[in-house]
Amino acid sequence: MGGTFNSAAPILIDGDTSPFQLDSSGNLLVNVAAGTITATNPSVGLTGTAAPTSATEIGVVDSTGKLQHVTGLDLINAFAVTVAIVDGNGNQITSFGGGTQYADDAASGVAPTGTLSMGWDSANSKIRALKVDASQNLLVDATISSTAQAPLLVPVSTSSVSVLASNSSRKGCTITNLSFSTISLAFGGTAAVLFTGLTLGPGGTFWMDSQDFTTAGINAIASDTEGNLAIQEFD
Repeated sequence: MGGTFNSAAPILIDGDTSPFQLDSSGNLLVNVAAGTITATNPSVGLTGTAAPTSATEIGVVDSTGKLQHVTGLDLINAFAVTVAIVDGNGNQITSFGGGTQYADDAASGVAPTGTLSMGWDSANSKIRALKVDASQNLLVDATISSTAQAPLLVPVSTSSVSVLASNSSRKGCTITNLSFSTISLAFGGTAAVLFTGLTLGPGGTFWMDSQDFTTAGINAIASDTEGNLAIQEFD
């Protein structure tokens, strides 16, 4: 049984005979004129249907152009494909994280690198590590620079009077009773009431600290008409 190659298919009429037709490589030419050819692949399924019970192995092409199978890790609840992360040049990245990791109380040297709590030195545009003392207390510079305002001498009588206006820039204030009167103070919009709240006897002094600091206005009232307060405010 033989076949013939024709660059163009022969045209046949009733009663003609013809050898099998071949292509230029000697392969038999077959044309399915009617019906269908059915083939199955048990590892392929339709989208949205149950997953097939068989599988097709996945491969990758190596640097020499050869097909290689993909490896994986058999985990407790899954089988995961092993992968590698590469940089822009195709080199594998094998080190991750922020560099050196320190254990508590570990020696770090004079210039530690790695994962540390950092702060921004805005004056010098540098990132610096936060520092602690030997007892592991965070070192904090609590120095507050302030500017003294013009000192005031304010008379106080038997009616509540404002002796210092509110000041959002205030950083400190000292008030001394220079008279022989007794003087009581009130803060904010509250009128001063004699012998209530903060009360200064003759020569008494009030200075603001972290517990009673306020930027509110201060009112005062005296036990007689001869009261005087010396006030020094700091911004």
